Amino acid sequence: MLRLRLLFFAQAAQQAGQSETRWEVAEGATLATVRQLLSERYGSGFARFGLARNLDWADDSTALQDGDEVAVLPPVSGGGQLITEQPLDPGALIAAVSRSGAGAIALFVGVVRDQFQGTATAACRYQAYPEMAERVLSQILTEVAATDPDLRIVARHRIGELAVGEASLIVAASSPHRQAAFAACRQTVEEIKIRLPVWKQELTAQGAVWHEDGQLPSAAKRSTSESTSDGNTENV
Repeated sequence: MLRLRLLFFAQAAQQAGQSETRWEVAEGATLATVRQLLSERYGSGFARFGLARNLDWADDSTALQDGDEVAVLPPVSGGGQLITEQPLDPGALIAAVSRSGAGAIALFVGVVRDQFQGTATAACRYQAYPEMAERVLSQILTEVAATDPDLRIVARHRIGELAVGEASLIVAASSPHRQAAFAACRQTVEEIKIRLPVWKQELTAQGAVWHEDGQLPSAAKRSTSESTSDGNTENV
């Protein structure tokens, strides 16, 4: 038998009624096995969630090993520490990319707005899978920086409860030319929205509402028809 540690985040934790559990599955099990068991135990809604193995997004064909950590991750709404509970300082990120050869600095600041789908919002709560989020954001920044040797880019994402008007995400990029700085900033934000395991919950007068309009990275996308059990597993 293979011993697994399962972690649930955001909507997945809410639907499962827990943030962590431990399972045992048979030798030869894959993430498809885990997905099938999740659907059987917690409902068919789990088919839309992504799965990560040992801090990396993974597809359903991924083989499991004894001691693996499997995280159940909703579509993302979308470092020092890239992921932090402390207030974000745009000036600090501008300073980090400033240099004499940079003729342009592009800055993106995402802030908490005061409404969601026509309903007044008092605040937003951001939840993350912190260890994985640090790794993924670092990967994104490395990938974007590799596209242009003259580029310098940094980003920080805040988690926890944020009031209206507070910054949740800041990305700063510098380059000798404005087009490259703008493009790098935009590419980083778009990759964060798709890949970073951070989820947003709107706090309204009608209650807390999770954002459901995100998407999963390609490695985590699998339809229900692709998710089948090998018939030799069990959970305890």
